[in-house]
Amino acid sequence: MDFGLARGDGDLVEFLRRAGLDDADQLVSGNAPIIQWRGGCAREYEVEVDGG
Repeated sequence: MDFGLARGDGDLVEFLRRAGLDDADQLVSGNAPIIQWRGGCAREYEVEVDGG
């Protein structure tokens, strides 16, 4: 399921809420094993801009 691009914790909380996780805000603010951070540090949001 693709909910979009998270640009901050608020977006991630909303995506998890839409996926049916009622305690999404607690999952994001803690160290929940359900969240796997890729390509950077936890809670670090970067958007790559394509120059082409």
